Order: sequence, then structure tokens, then C-alpha cells
Amino acid sequence: MSTRGWYEYYVVDEGRKELALAFQFYKWGDATPENAIGEVETLRALTRKLNGKVPVQHVHELLRDNLGPAFDHLPAEFPLGGYYFLLQRAAEEHRLYPFRSWRGADLPREERPDYKLGFEVGEAAVARGFRIPRTGDPVIDSAHFSIAVGMLVRRWEACSTELNFLTWLQFITQITREVDMGCIAGHYERPWDVSFLYRFMFRVPSLTDVDQRVKRIDVELCTGGGAPLLPTSRRAKRRADADADVELDAPERAELRRLLASSRIARAALDELRTTHRLLTSPFWERRLPRGPYLGP
Repeated sequence: MSTRGWYEYYVVDEGRKELALAFQFYKWGDATPENAIGEVETLRALTRKLNGKVPVQHVHELLRDNLGPAFDHLPAEFPLGGYYFLLQRAAEEHRLYPFRSWRGADLPREERPDYKLGFEVGEAAVARGFRIPRTGDPVIDSAHFSIAVGMLVRRWEACSTELNFLTWLQFITQITREVDMGCIAGHYERPWDVSFLYRFMFRVPSLTDVDQRVKRIDVELCTGGGAPLLPTSRRAKRRADADADVELDAPERAELRRLLASSRIARAALDELRTTHRLLTSPFWERRLPRGPYLGP
């Protein structure tokens, strides 16, 4: 049976003492706590390759160019969350490529989906004078290629009659329309069938719209019902013990603690952060946008 998880990206603004939901998505297939810890490690490593400065301006450009005035109705933290989602999807595709590339192995090069998309993007980039930012890292460059896909060949306007806005962001990370197991954006609410909830906390000195410095990435591992898997207080432990969504025995919890300690990933707790930071709400995530801005079915 596949393990299904729900991911929430929060941006913790230390300067303003605020935190806000920046992105969320569903994952099915291998959404185990151990893999979630590995994904935090991957995002931390990619952040280090960017010298701790995430070029969030590229996502700002993607969204403003596609959405127009509707961009102003997104949470201010959304571009940073979107950039990390593109990184997570790119890392996932990079890891799974040997298993997925066989699909077009028997086709002539010109008919392979990856070649066709690359050719289409390259041709459009030359015509428009658009330069795809490259870093030399295959995962980061793949995420930047997704930005180019959304800028040049899979425009939101053309997709908006059949995809919601989050699904469009998913679509620009895929070679084809086929959605495999893995990270899947498109949900505005947590599905009923998740076994785990993971909250990634991106701590920033102060939120900006260019070269966003990210100081560190913490994680909170929860059951599908939101109770902490590794409670840090008696109250949290009682809540975890009362949540029957997922049963982890003592050795499993000890192994998770060991993984976190060895990777030096700090544990976060949304409830605790809310005592020191103001949690911002957003009409976008609550699906209460004014009638004018259109962000999909």
C-alpha cells in the first residue's frame, strides 16, 4: 500500500515575527517520514549551492507575466514556496529519470517528449529573447527550465480553462500531461487519505522579492490528523497518543530522532511558533478571492 502525505511550506519571517503558508501539495507513493527528512536535506543542499540566496525573482517574473493583476492576490510568501516546489519536483524527476526515460526509448529523438518540449522552449526563447538562468547544477537548472516552460510555451491563459492555478504549476514541471506518483500540486485542502503531514519551515531574515536569503529549513513531522510524530511536550504527547491515524512504535520514533540528529535538521512546531510569530491568513488559500481575479476552475 502506498504511503500518502500532505506537505505544507511555511515561511518564517524573523524580522517581522510572522509566519505564513507559502505552498502546499499532496504526495502519494513514498511519502514516509524518512523520505520527508531526506527531502529537507535535499532542499538544504540546493540552498547551499545557491549560496543561501534563492533567486525568487524568477518566480515573481513567471507569475506576474502570466497572471497580470491577479498576481497581487497571491500571498507574499507564495513565490518563495513556489520556487522550492519547483526544486522539489526537479529533484524528484532527476532521481526517477532512469525509471521514466524508457517510455520514449524506442522513439526517434525528434519524437521523444523531452526532446520536443526542449526544442519548443528553445525555439520560443530565441524568438522572445528570453534567457533561461543556468547555474551548472542539473536540479536547479531543471527547476529554472520549468520556469521557462511556463513563461514561453505553457502559458496560464491557455491552460486556465481546464486546470486550476496550482495544477498549472504542476504541469510546467512535467514533460507530458501524465501525472505519476510523487509530488502533486493542485489541492487547496488536505485530502482525506493522507497518513502523514509534513510542515517545512523556511526561515528568512526578512521577506524580499529578489535573491531571498534562507537561513535554515526546519521540519515538523505529523500524523495525517496533525498530531506531532515526535512530541516535545506532555500536551503534544497526549495529543499524539490520542491520534490513531498512524501508529509508530518506540523504535520507529527513535529512528526518526536519530535521522534528524544526524542530518542536523531542527524540529519545528507550528503551535509553538504561533506563540512568538503572528500567523498570517490568506484569501487565496481559503478560496475567498474577489470575483475579478481569475485563478482557475
